[in-house]
Parts: sequence; C-alpha cells; structure tokens
Amino acid sequence: MYVTNVNREKFVRDWAGKFTLSESDSSHSRGVAILIRSGIDATVVKCYRGEESRKLIANIDSNGEILTLVSAYAPKAVGQRTF
Repeated sequence: MYVTNVNREKFVRDWAGKFTLSESDSSHSRGVAILIRSGIDATVVKCYRGEESRKLIANIDSNGEILTLVSAYAPKAVGQRTF
C-alpha cells in the first residue's frame, strides 16, 4: 500500500487499528505504511524511515516480544530500484 500526503487523512479517518506512515508528496515516488489490525496488542517502539519515503522499518512490541516489520515501495522499472 502506498501513501501520499493527500491520502494520509484517509488513513487517519478510516483505519480503526494502529499504523505508522512514511508519506511522500512526490509525483515520482510514493510513501509506505505499516497497518496493525484493531484488537492486536502492539506498540510501535521505534521507526526508521527511508530518505525518499520508500522504506519503513518499525520495531513493534507485541505481548512482550519485539518484532521488526518492513514495508517498501519499489518502482516497476528495475533501473529505478534502490535496493
């Protein structure tokens, strides 16, 4: 799922669970999101966001266990991919 500054408000309004975003307003790249379903006991401990809003890494504490979740956006053109 990609995130822009324009559709950020849609997440805030429509998503019932927790989330963390790395949004972009570029017409050439998109941001990303990590969505946590409502009812899941989880707390975002730390987030790392990529420079161009294409990568998001979140350390989550869920029931005393630390989980690392990753969301990445890669363009269709292989030559434009940065990872």
